[in-house]
Amino acid sequence: YCLVYSSQASELRQQLEDSGRSARDLEQERASLMHQLQLAIARADSEAIARSIAEETVGELEKEKTMKELEMRDALASHRSELAARDALVQNLRDRDHEMCATVDLQR
Repeated sequence: YCLVYSSQASELRQQLEDSGRSARDLEQERASLMHQLQLAIARADSEAIARSIAEETVGELEKEKTMKELEMRDALASHRSELAARDALVQNLRDRDHEMCATVDLQR
């Protein structure tokens, strides 16, 4: 009877040690997974912030682009208007020159 009891106690002790070892291994694995999860969460938060900043920057750049396009259209319209006015002035001066030359020719 003592031999059986001793054998069972030894088996139970071995099972207890195995269970304890398994529990420690699982706890280490859990700690490792928790650390990996924390790193993944931190990386996701960082990427979310970076994305938010990038989206805000894109929005600002799109507004600036629109403003520059409007400024360019206004400048182009102003330039065309100035060119038309100068062309009209040049034509007017040519006409006057032609008239004056004709007047000079008539006075000779």
